[in-house]
Amino acid sequence: MHYKKLSLVLILFLSLSMLSSTIILTTNAGIKPIESPVYDNTLNLKTSTTFNITISINDLPGSLNNWTWAKAQGYCTGSGTTGDPYLINNHLFKSTFGYCLEIFHSRKHFRVLNCDFMISIGLVGAIFLFNTTNGLIEDNQMPYFTFGIDINNCTDITLRDNNCSLGTFGFLIQNSKDLSFISNDVERNSGDGYPV
Repeated sequence: MHYKKLSLVLILFLSLSMLSSTIILTTNAGIKPIESPVYDNTLNLKTSTTFNITISINDLPGSLNNWTWAKAQGYCTGSGTTGDPYLINNHLFKSTFGYCLEIFHSRKHFRVLNCDFMISIGLVGAIFLFNTTNGLIEDNQMPYFTFGIDINNCTDITLRDNNCSLGTFGFLIQNSKDLSFISNDVERNSGDGYPV
């Protein structure tokens, strides 16, 4: 009887030892455990419409999914001028692949305000801007992403009061200039906040 209790204690001890070794190896290898993001009251979701697909706006001449198309779909309001910019406001983005919101080849004035971006399987980033100018990205929640905001070949973009934390990179900046970063939360990312 004493032998059976001793065997049980030994098995339990060895199991716990192997588990803690695994945890130590995982931590030392720099591998973060995958956790489902929890969206609670601290994010104060500000949503009027939920989009479960990638919204891709391409303003090249002749493109079918330009700003006019985006406005007709209900993705934005406004007219793209300095006094009346295109406004993407108060939405929840939950795309399942790539980026939630993409804006390409735009010279129009636009704003992305008060939106929430939720990570899902296969998602890389919240917002991707390419060859774009005259934008303001402000007061958006986009934690847990590989890239909060990916900016490539852009000018005159302002990023203010965005939460791009708890992911890999807060911002990925490439070949861009005249960008303004004001009071963004890029803390607790596993990579750098502003890789270039």
